[in-house]
Amino acid sequence: MLIDQILISAIILISLGLFIWGKWRTDVVALLALFSAMVLGLVPLEEMFAGFIHPVIVLVIAMVVISKGLVNSGVVDIVARHLKFADKHSALQLALLVAFTAFLSAFINSMGALAFVIPIAIRMARQSGAPLSMFLLPIAFASHFGGSITLVGSASNIIVSGFRAQDSTAFGFFDFALVALPVAIVGIIFVSLIGWRFIPKREDVFARRAGLERYATEIKVPGSSPMVGKNIQEFKKFSKEYFTLTAIVRDGQRIPEPSPFIVLQAEDILLIEAKAEALEAIVATAELELVWKKPFTEIKKTREEELETIEVVIPATSSLAGETAKELRLHYNYRINLLALHRPGAKIATRLGDMYFRRGDVLVIQGYSEEITHFVKIFGLLPLKEQEFHFEGKKQKALLASGIFALAVIISIFTTFPVHLVFATAALAIVVGGFISTKEMYQSVDLSIVVLLAVMLQIGFIFQSTGAASALASSFISLPWEISPTIALGTILLASIWVSDILSNATVAVIFAPVAISMASILNVSADPFLIAVAIGSASSYLTPLGHQSNSFVMSIGGYRFGDYWKLGLPLEIVTFATALPLILRFWPF
Repeated sequence: MLIDQILISAIILISLGLFIWGKWRTDVVALLALFSAMVLGLVPLEEMFAGFIHPVIVLVIAMVVISKGLVNSGVVDIVARHLKFADKHSALQLALLVAFTAFLSAFINSMGALAFVIPIAIRMARQSGAPLSMFLLPIAFASHFGGSITLVGSASNIIVSGFRAQDSTAFGFFDFALVALPVAIVGIIFVSLIGWRFIPKREDVFARRAGLERYATEIKVPGSSPMVGKNIQEFKKFSKEYFTLTAIVRDGQRIPEPSPFIVLQAEDILLIEAKAEALEAIVATAELELVWKKPFTEIKKTREEELETIEVVIPATSSLAGETAKELRLHYNYRINLLALHRPGAKIATRLGDMYFRRGDVLVIQGYSEEITHFVKIFGLLPLKEQEFHFEGKKQKALLASGIFALAVIISIFTTFPVHLVFATAALAIVVGGFISTKEMYQSVDLSIVVLLAVMLQIGFIFQSTGAASALASSFISLPWEISPTIALGTILLASIWVSDILSNATVAVIFAPVAISMASILNVSADPFLIAVAIGSASSYLTPLGHQSNSFVMSIGGYRFGDYWKLGLPLEIVTFATALPLILRFWPF
């Protein structure tokens, strides 16, 4: 019915507007769209959540678990070890990093691949003296075209395959590689030899390490300290270190910018800013205590394990922004001590536990390795230390984990078993084999992404079943001039590329796949080339930081501005289009 087509189109357009607006969570917007469709009678109540049990969702969850297991087993570490020989040649470093990221993204989650490669890029940038901004945007883009190579590498590939499975069989594991692999190779060559020259040199958070010299922290004056009874001026002379005392908290009352002649009392809390080395010396020589350094008596650890203290930065994509240490109860809920904080260009006079974290803040945290890893992962933080590789005892585990994954790939290629069941079984084997704990398994799955994909899939099916997708395709085919299949294919490819610059690749795939199928049906040709075009195009978001998590993830870390993306992204999108279109026509004829 025409009214149904209008209603679902309106729901999608409003949802897209809310996605672009960005004020509401994407999964919340998607759920609102689905509930609206149900209220308007576009989907029966009993079918409302059918997307949550779709094979696409099972495959996405399985691949997240497998990806985490492969990283845990040391497979990625072992491969990364061979990149070290290029430490002092920035051009070679860039080519290796881009190729390595593309390779990883073909088999594991693109964000997981990017998070693993960034510390390697940091080390290489330090070795060669090249700006980190030269590396981060290229490897973020590499995670896109690398993920397009296999069925499981990109959410858009999985979604497109799901739409194909409605009328035919799903795409095979390497079906996308016929086009995506040459596109990726061309992309790697272009970015490594020419494209990086278009990237403006920016001051990244790591290049500002000289500016990270001053941290804000809280120090308690215990009754046993020799500073009790001395004024602040005497305290500074005694410590022989330079620091700024921004406030004193006494009996629950804050004294801002205290006079140098105020006498320190037992149990005073001092809010100070100083270099890291100065903080350590002050605490040691004056026999003071870090307020937030609390013992982990509730954790039983072996004697060999020691507390670690590391620096982490809060990137633009972190969910920690807007939270406070006190509200999160970091010590009790996450077994983490927040020792100090650095905020570029800001003087801090607020108590550490009451400060709202911001993007770009650098935190000094303390804890045991396992808890720190967990904390960094769930909040999407980036450690300011080089990736440490531990290969001892991991080789057999790495071989076994990669063997499980390889077997799943082989079975999916040479048998007719449903792909989602094959990889779900592999994910179960990864968990049973101890490569990932049950706790890690649940933590590694981002429920907001699962909800978004499941709901948008259902919206896509409604868009198709109401005839709205067919009507949109017909309006294009019914132009006054004759439209050839090749022109229609090029239009779908180009539209997918451009729209992916403002919407997620999964959303673009959900919207354009039904239109592609309808367009092929109207032209009476195979839908396969159109679906491949949607898969390639939806993964080619290079003009803005909006279209893909990888783009936004590196923005604050690399010091990029919004307008920096198109300078490399526009020529890369042109190269992608020019390479992909003839390859689709060659390998997926009408």
